[in-house]
Amino acid sequence: MKKWKYAVVLILLALILDGVLYGIRYANIGAGYNAKMMCSCIFVSGRSQSSIESQDLYAIPFAKQKVDLVNQTVTSNIYGLVYKTAHYRPGLGCTLINHTNLDRLNHQFRTHESISASLADSMVQDTLLQKLNLVIEEAFLEDSLHPNRTRAIVILQNGKKITERYADGITPQTRLIGWSMTKSITNAMVGVLVNKKMIDVYAPLRLKEWSEDERKNITLDDLLRMSSGLHWEEEYTKVSDATKMLFADENSGISSLNKKLIYPPGSHWYYSSGTTNLIQHIIQSKFRSLQEYIDFPHTELFDKIGVSSAVLEPDPSGSLCLPLPGIGLNSAGCFVMMGYGMAKEYCLKAGLLIHPKKLRIPKVSIVHISGPAYANVDCLMISL
Repeated sequence: MKKWKYAVVLILLALILDGVLYGIRYANIGAGYNAKMMCSCIFVSGRSQSSIESQDLYAIPFAKQKVDLVNQTVTSNIYGLVYKTAHYRPGLGCTLINHTNLDRLNHQFRTHESISASLADSMVQDTLLQKLNLVIEEAFLEDSLHPNRTRAIVILQNGKKITERYADGITPQTRLIGWSMTKSITNAMVGVLVNKKMIDVYAPLRLKEWSEDERKNITLDDLLRMSSGLHWEEEYTKVSDATKMLFADENSGISSLNKKLIYPPGSHWYYSSGTTNLIQHIIQSKFRSLQEYIDFPHTELFDKIGVSSAVLEPDPSGSLCLPLPGIGLNSAGCFVMMGYGMAKEYCLKAGLLIHPKKLRIPKVSIVHISGPAYANVDCLMISL
């Protein structure tokens, strides 16, 4: 009888310990999210701490944030048990200090200054503008129970601005977080490398970690289509592959590298930010130095399409993992220019039609979340 009681006590203690350890892991992720978000929104976007805490940190409201304006850091702590710090660097934005230190981060820097550009205005019929304004007005209506939090709307026609509107505290110059829209930047970077004959999307990747099993047959094409067959958990309400990658790992580019194959490559679609970050890891391997890699999207993409406000935030290893922790921040106007510019630069100049059946060449950044197309993004950025 006593043995049975001891067994029950041990099981209960094990369950309690497991719960405590899970809580600590969850707290680390929550504190990491808060520190990173507040750092980016203060030092890159120029927003106030109070607006960030009320609009962006509602998922972890019990954390406390300390902003150090001198050292340009934000530290988030949860009940004094877990602390996470993010550090701002000009040109590179904010990076969580995961398994690294400030000295190492300060050896990463961006040397290239982007070329400035602006949107030209376009005249449209008053009746059309009135209809557009009604739609815009509705998008900015707020319901306290179900807030929209719309921050900016910019509408283009043939590359020229028709109208725009911004929420309180947001201006045409405010850099806004792009979240998974920035996945299309990864795809565009691949397209540039294909044009330069530096990469073949249809050849097996033959990564050394995959050399002994069927993963050796995975291609970049499979990764671009999010059809690698690798196990991944894209869940943001708990400790998962995605949240550990974004707020705990030092090198987000390799978070999915050692995952098991659960489907034959190319046979099953599953939305995976780990896949996109693995693509960035592969892109980085094509450059001789970290500096060349960091400057690459600016010199070969943003400058060519007139996007001047883009900030791509690397993780502690230097990888431009998009989205988080390498959030892409941009003004609303430049986001629209990026969508239109990539379509024009990498579709129209290539003589391609904007049609799903024509989009098998990875020069194109498109939007498609319902199946295995080139575009692993979950927001509409291109609209022609």
